[in-house]
Amino acid sequence: MARGDHIYVHCLGYSHHGIDLGDGNVIHFDYHPWQALSRKLAKARDPEIRQVSLEKFSVGRPVITRRYHECDDVETVIERAESRVGDT
Repeated sequence: MARGDHIYVHCLGYSHHGIDLGDGNVIHFDYHPWQALSRKLAKARDPEIRQVSLEKFSVGRPVITRRYHECDDVETVIERAESRVGDT
């Protein structure tokens, strides 16, 4: 994995994606299907784009890098991801 890579982990019934920041952190949309139910049952935080550690993102699952034939340059990818942190 490298800075700016599109990474993901397999979860039960879906895959969860993020952008590797190259420093042990990931920007991802912090939302999981079970949150919709928990939000109805209790006051849960709103889904949000967040920066977290790679460890917290992967929860011990193998991290896979999504490869592309063509893509934006690394700094554009990182800048775009960082600009969305905090969005819901």
